[in-house]
Order: sequence, then C-alpha cells, then structure tokens
Amino acid sequence: MDFSDPKEGSSKEIDSSEDIFDHDCAFQDHTCSTLVDSSTQTQVDVSEAMTQTEEFFFSDEKVRFYSGLPSMDILMTVLDFMSPHIKRRTQTLSLFQEMIIVLMKVRLNIPYQDLAYRFQVSVTTISRIFSSWLPVMDQHLSPLIYWPERHQLWKTMPFCFQQAFGTKVTVVIDCFEIFIDKPTNLLARAQTFSSY
Repeated sequence: MDFSDPKEGSSKEIDSSEDIFDHDCAFQDHTCSTLVDSSTQTQVDVSEAMTQTEEFFFSDEKVRFYSGLPSMDILMTVLDFMSPHIKRRTQTLSLFQEMIIVLMKVRLNIPYQDLAYRFQVSVTTISRIFSSWLPVMDQHLSPLIYWPERHQLWKTMPFCFQQAFGTKVTVVIDCFEIFIDKPTNLLARAQTFSSY
C-alpha cells in the first residue's frame, strides 16, 4: 500500500509542467530571435543586391550593352520618367532592377530563368515584372520615338540597298521572338503563334 501524500504527487506534476512551460518559452524566445536575425540579414542581403546591381551599371559601356540606351544618365532619366506610372509587383527588387530586367529581356532576349537566377527571384516574378512594365513603357515611351520622313531614310540607306530595291524599300527591320509558355486558351494560343 502506498501511504504517500497525494498532494506531494500533484506538486511534482506541477513542477514538471512548469519546467516544460519554461523550456517551451525559452525555445520560443530562441526561435523568435533567430527569425529576427534572419530577417535582418535578409534585408541586408536584399539591400546589398540592389546596391550591387546599380553599381554594376555605372559603366556607360555596360548600360549600352545590357539596355541599348547610350548612357547611365539616359537610363536614369527614363527610370525617373517611368517610375510614376509603374505599379510595383514585388518589394524584393528596386524599380531600377525591374526596369533593367525588362530592358535586358527586350535587348538580349535573355530567358526568364536566367534573369531569375541573376536577380535571385522566381521565374514567375520575372514574368510578372515584364508583363506589367512592357505595356506601360509602350504607352509612355512610344510618343518619344522619332521616325524620319521617307526621303530622309532613303538618303542614308546603303548604296547596295538603293540599287537592289530602288525607292520601294524605306527601311529594313530585324525582328526577334520572345518565347512564352504555351497558353491553354485556344484563342490566346492562336494569337501568340509564330513560325519565325
């Protein structure tokens, strides 16, 4: 027979419960501080990545190669002109990085996956950025494009073109193709079909 005091057993259980509770609290505190440290480090990493991207493009030669624009000054002017019209799709990238992504895609036709690796975001994010910027750029930058008169173009056309085509040809345009996922909607698939 057990003649021990029943209160003594429940006291041990309470002590044990308090120990478990204290342990859980300590674990939660540790987890919270780890997450805060991780979040702070992520913010620092993102900030450094943004700075590195902008510093990378401080060379006019790189701006010309990657964007097709003549200088960093022009690139920043275009960014200032476009920024009020752009609805942000992500807070991970700066507006500068988003515009660079679009210009690199248009100029070099770099695959979305490559851009996603370079800018450390998902392919979906790259696709959304491209899809949101392109129509806005078209709407606001198209009026700035000057198209010379036909006779002005013909004066600067290479002599071999003038001989071969006479006055029938005004300009020769080189096209490129942007690859997209195959749409499931048949109308969209027909509208985006290309045999180029």
